[in-house]
Amino acid sequence: MRITDTMRAPQRMHTRRGRSAGGWAAAALLALSGGLATPASAQWEESPGVILQWFEQRWVDMERKVPDFFMGGYGAVWLPPISKTFDPASPGYDPFDRFDLGSPDAQTLYGTEAFWAAARDELQRAGGLVYVDIIMNHNSGRQTGGDFQQRGGYPGFWMGPINLPFKLSVANWGDFHAGVAGGFLQSENPGGPRYDTLRGDLVALIDIDQASNNFFVRQPVQAGDPDNIPSGTIYNRPNPANFRFYPDLDLAAQEIVNPGTFRNPGTFVSNFHPFNLGEPMQGDPITENATGYLERWTRWMLEVQKVDGFRLDAAKHIPSWFWDNIWDSSVYMRWERPDGQMATPFSFGESTAGNQEVFDNYVRRVTGQNRPGDSFGNRDTLDLAGAGALRNLINANGFGTWADALYNAGGGHIDLIDDGFNNGSLGVFHAFSHDNGTVGDGNSMPPLPTEKQMGYFVHAYLLMRTGETIVYHNARGAARSFGFFPREGTSTALGWNPNTGEPDDVMTSLVRLRNEYGRGWFIPLNGNVSDVLVFERRTPGNGRANVLVAVNDRYDPGQVTLNVNTGYPAGTRLVELTGNAADPQVNPGGTIPQQIQVGPGGQVQLVVPNNTNAGGEHHRGYLVYGEALPEATLTLTEVTGSIPGGLVTNPSANPATNRLTSIPVISSDTFEIRVETAQGLATDASSIDVDAAFRINAGFEDWNGSGQADYAWGETLQGFDTFTTVNDPLAGGGAGLYVQEIDATRLDEGLNYITVAVLKQRNAGDDPLFRELRQVVYIDRLPPEVSLVGGDNQIITAPIAQFFAEAEDRTVRRVHMLVNLPEAADPVTAASGLNITLQRDRKLFRTNLAGWQPGENRLTLVAFEENGTPGVHEYKVYYQVCPADVTGPALDGLPDGLVTTADLNYYIGLWIDNDPAADLTGPALDGVPDGLVTTADLNYFIGLWLDCD
Repeated sequence: MRITDTMRAPQRMHTRRGRSAGGWAAAALLALSGGLATPASAQWEESPGVILQWFEQRWVDMERKVPDFFMGGYGAVWLPPISKTFDPASPGYDPFDRFDLGSPDAQTLYGTEAFWAAARDELQRAGGLVYVDIIMNHNSGRQTGGDFQQRGGYPGFWMGPINLPFKLSVANWGDFHAGVAGGFLQSENPGGPRYDTLRGDLVALIDIDQASNNFFVRQPVQAGDPDNIPSGTIYNRPNPANFRFYPDLDLAAQEIVNPGTFRNPGTFVSNFHPFNLGEPMQGDPITENATGYLERWTRWMLEVQKVDGFRLDAAKHIPSWFWDNIWDSSVYMRWERPDGQMATPFSFGESTAGNQEVFDNYVRRVTGQNRPGDSFGNRDTLDLAGAGALRNLINANGFGTWADALYNAGGGHIDLIDDGFNNGSLGVFHAFSHDNGTVGDGNSMPPLPTEKQMGYFVHAYLLMRTGETIVYHNARGAARSFGFFPREGTSTALGWNPNTGEPDDVMTSLVRLRNEYGRGWFIPLNGNVSDVLVFERRTPGNGRANVLVAVNDRYDPGQVTLNVNTGYPAGTRLVELTGNAADPQVNPGGTIPQQIQVGPGGQVQLVVPNNTNAGGEHHRGYLVYGEALPEATLTLTEVTGSIPGGLVTNPSANPATNRLTSIPVISSDTFEIRVETAQGLATDASSIDVDAAFRINAGFEDWNGSGQADYAWGETLQGFDTFTTVNDPLAGGGAGLYVQEIDATRLDEGLNYITVAVLKQRNAGDDPLFRELRQVVYIDRLPPEVSLVGGDNQIITAPIAQFFAEAEDRTVRRVHMLVNLPEAADPVTAASGLNITLQRDRKLFRTNLAGWQPGENRLTLVAFEENGTPGVHEYKVYYQVCPADVTGPALDGLPDGLVTTADLNYYIGLWIDNDPAADLTGPALDGVPDGLVTTADLNYFIGLWLDCD
């Protein structure tokens, strides 16, 4: 099987670098390595950034709401399939043309390729990893009609010879699985007729035969090439624009040696060429089979579309050899990490099979089992059985048990399968998804979920335990009237409650606590987990515990009191961190302590609220206790204004298109990040800071002159820098002040994202804990840049003409065009709804303009940023009323609105010089140039000149 791509430089493992003055003092922050070559346990002690499954959101609105994603504390995002579907209202799981991400005239449900790229860039700028759902198993619905076949079928795929009037199930289906005499195979109902897991159509979506071997140039660029895929009347037709979808064979190929797996043994050698990112049209079409087409698209998504990883739809319906031998080779070391090094991207599959079967056949990564070849991949799986057990617990109304998820290897967390422990070594944990949501049947827009349906106590468990964790959010921002409607998720995931129309930080507070405290092993502390599960996060041998969590599924009024032995030393003071103990709705009698002191042997007594009390259901049956962190305040200097959040100024606004976060504006060339700290708990002298670090955007830049980012990839604070302008921690008697001067000229205009970690004083050997502070800032040093497509001195010949403007940076939000604005008029105040343009693409604006005077005209472009900063640009446009008006007195070829001897003389000069511009007509004198400059052209022009004179 032909595979073409290139492996980049091998992944490097980083060690801790030295600190500058004013560093860690007595604290020790352990570097937790995160690469594939490290021991498995090191990966599982550090909680990865929470993945937000963000569905039903148009790209333009997602880009606008990235500040809410960032302020919510999320570290990654799982997006729906982004390719063109056969049904334009589809969420994306019936792919039709994988390489088509939407154009202005034919958008996907979510927008265009340019809008997608802008949303992706903004998410990554905010420090988020972007995981995209991809489908290797099937295309859109199976079509049998002759018309569909003659149109070309599915782009990039061959349906076999055309059969009229329709294609039978037993016909040659080319790249797809055929059926049997009784009909097509199906793969969704094991008890139904013609079931076949690997060859059947999934919900009538045509199943790709990954073993088919039909070699074609599948995106042809030149007509007549005998290797071209058979073209139709519409699809699979040669198009020179397809060059950009191919790697450049002139760039050096690198060899990848895939060692195989225990289930698919053998060595598989591939040579891959890279895509030419600087000159995309230098791609070289190659012949390939269907599997080669799929893996080339996968690499295009990584290299060109810059995604960080994948969710693999319907993974179990594809033979394991495809994943092990082909797909893993195509992604190996193809992801450019935020620190610029190459690595294998993280992916996670959807396999609706038993836990053991999934682990045996569809997982390839370092886990608790040392299986041959696993370290070559980075492919995990969704914890579908565990998610089902957690949903059952939510729906049991207090009569379920945590044991079903924790200790049932067959029907609970898949994490148990590899090594017998719930340690985050296997599986991507979640409760809800677009297929199994809080509410909805998939056939219509779901209602908003209740707090009970969202299961906050389960999310407290998921977010505070080890392992990759997903929070599902349905943004309700995609319009459709029929088809599949993704089910609802956690509607408060981005800090806004659409049921109440108010801010709601229940979910975002849990995400923040995970970021601040979530390191160390997951260690359950109580034996009877029927109602309450208590666990701590602690690294054995590394010192004290990091956080103590209690979650309760009961919905009868009351509380549960129990004693547990923790990993905290006696005398340690712990504070309740979620606010539930201080909330009179949760704790009306004050019986749940806001602080507890650890007793001898690490014993503590917990009073855990049920999800109901005498006042009714509050749905907050969980507590999180930890050592108090230092108090800290983050401020930015040189702030000159603010962009208020749309939901702040108008709580009734649509949360799908408006953001919550308000954003300060800085217009100076420099500013300071300032952090002031104070002791977090008066009775705990250790609740002070020993150091602080900051990250701007995705990090890994040098902001303090040390020569590189101070924290390497794999460290807890990877990509951060220490404060050096002022670094004066409270520990050691300092003032509790950190300052870093920032050169704003190095920052992109527009939104930028600042994260600060204030490190708590702990003993040597303890895991790091820190106060996390986040701030979005808008840099507005320069006016917005926009240019007229076609440039200056354009000539128009009609009284109404279409013009395009292109934004030169991402800050432009709207553009106005004004014709012949009076010299004394202010273009900014003249800009109104009467002259606003239509945004056609992310940086492209269009309008039709009238009001031209013959000859020279002035066209004024006024661009505005989101905060109202304007940029004004002037252009000249010439209106040629008479075709003989070809110049003015300056003889510059620009019409002046008059027809004079200057025009005649100017044209004769062109004619004498045999200038192509003098070619006006052919022998028929019809005004259609014939490629020759003859006396016919001269006579034709003289006639025009006489008619206009």
